[in-house]
Amino acid sequence: MRARRFWLIVGALLPLSCGGGGEGSPAPEQQDPQETGPEDTDAPDGDAPDAGPPDGDAPDGDAPDGDAPDAGPPDADPPQPDEVLAVYPVVWSRGDADVGQVASVVDGGETVVVLGSKGAVVLEHGEVASTDSTKVDWRACGVVPAADRTSGGWTVGIDGEGGVFRIRPRVPVESISARYGLEHDVVTAVATSGGKAVFGLEEGVAIADGELVTHYATGPFTSLTASDGGRIALAGADAVQAFELAAEEITTFAVPGAAHVAFDPEGRLVAATATSVYRENDDGALALVYEAEEGGPAIHGLAASGSHVWLGIGSELGLLERDAVVRTEGIGLALDARLIAASTGDVWAIAGGELLRFSADASQGEDADSWEAQIRPIVEASCSLCHLPGGPAAIDLSTYAAWVSHRTAIRQRVVVERDMPPPGIEFSESDREIIAAWIDGVR
Repeated sequence: MRARRFWLIVGALLPLSCGGGGEGSPAPEQQDPQETGPEDTDAPDGDAPDAGPPDGDAPDGDAPDGDAPDAGPPDADPPQPDEVLAVYPVVWSRGDADVGQVASVVDGGETVVVLGSKGAVVLEHGEVASTDSTKVDWRACGVVPAADRTSGGWTVGIDGEGGVFRIRPRVPVESISARYGLEHDVVTAVATSGGKAVFGLEEGVAIADGELVTHYATGPFTSLTASDGGRIALAGADAVQAFELAAEEITTFAVPGAAHVAFDPEGRLVAATATSVYRENDDGALALVYEAEEGGPAIHGLAASGSHVWLGIGSELGLLERDAVVRTEGIGLALDARLIAASTGDVWAIAGGELLRFSADASQGEDADSWEAQIRPIVEASCSLCHLPGGPAAIDLSTYAAWVSHRTAIRQRVVVERDMPPPGIEFSESDREIIAAWIDGVR
């Protein structure tokens, strides 16, 4: 990280009791986490550590054990909609790239990194750009702010031993654990929140702000998520912890069986158990918005992607609407599929080493209407020979949602490089201008 100084600050995030709240759900109480000075000081990259942070009370130690009150029932049964969610599979690689048994994926739009038994496979515009098979045991990946203070982010992977590695196309995988002082820690997850890198550890989290790395003892967890607004959430031990980075405040909700957490597009906390989904309401409480029927399929996945919050419910996918969940029918999702956010609101599903991508049926709205009027005629006249489902190009561009998902690559190939469509296909300069204007206007 080329940090000028590096402090390992071990603080205890204490469990907090939650009283009764709105809509029959627990209303959180808040308390500043206890802090301590730098018990351990390391200087990565050879820099000597500066003096520690201002004096403060030393913590009492690890967070004490204790049970928080259970979440109460809602005021009324959450509505169960009758409509069926329409989704379709998205072809995400050309020529069915061999990525092996997949462990994790990170989606940067035109660049996708797939980690698994073939190593680190980087795809650009749907084509394999490079493969590094140095490591084939991976558990997670994500994007963090660039540690060298350049713009953009770094794609990082977490291997089976908890090491952190930077992944780039056509460059060997690089170990970067020592940049963050994490070479002696087992990292389990990675995220970004409020411009800071968040690393999940076996018994806590480490937050890197570009200068300092701060460790917090949260206890073990099963799921970690972060929002752009500087919030982190952890699920585990029958509770959900929400951590405000700027204020260093933590709120704990008693949620028996808590297994998954996410933040919706409005920055509200969403938590799921095997049978229930809760969302943060205006009072800061977790309100029940979905409850599976008795003996019904279990919830096994949760991912916030773009404007959507996706759920894996038995063999179906679901979308969390404002006050209900809409589900698919008959897509045959694996019962243990993990969900990972994709670009433009799509969702990745990983089960048994297989990687699938799904998109919601985006058939409404002004952008879709303009696509039908302006782009579909061009697609039918000039693109349909190759870019239909099962076509020789291996990328289906016959729908509005597919154009939204691939719009960056389409603009690059059609407008900038101008090597698409290939020679011999009738295509006018006006067509290129229409496509450029439509892509630039997509919200």
